Amino acid sequence: MKLYLELLVLRDKFTEYKELVYNSGNLLPQKGEDLRQELIERIAPIKSRLTEVTGKQYYTQFNRTRDTRDTALGSIVDISDRKTATSLCLDIINEAIGKLNGEKESWSENRIQINDGLLDTRSNKFWKWVESHRILTLIYLLAAIATIVSTLYLIINP
Repeated sequence: MKLYLELLVLRDKFTEYKELVYNSGNLLPQKGEDLRQELIERIAPIKSRLTEVTGKQYYTQFNRTRDTRDTALGSIVDISDRKTATSLCLDIINEAIGKLNGEKESWSENRIQINDGLLDTRSNKFWKWVESHRILTLIYLLAAIATIVSTLYLIINP
């Protein structure tokens, strides 16, 4: 979920960066340089996870293979290469968001199916135990209800 949220922010930043790349000449304005630095810092911790999710890191153009993110965010890069790589980066980010969004929907469906959406049984040992010991859980639950009912009866009828 953290990766998904970071990718949403990254997409907005990359969209702004792409606009600056496409609308500037060979040199980025200071705002573009600042944004480039911010994107380098933001993408560094998730670069391998992004590649893992999409399976994409490199692109080939004119028989030359380049790292998409390094080319988009490199300090000394030909403007046409930067434009291509920036567009591809945005595509990779959008693809990752789409894939993670699909996983999120699948996760939500599983969560609802397992326990009516209250807790995720895959991450909670108690609910995993309840799921695997249904009859024993039912007996404990009935015993607890019987205890509560008998206690209430004693309180009402002393």
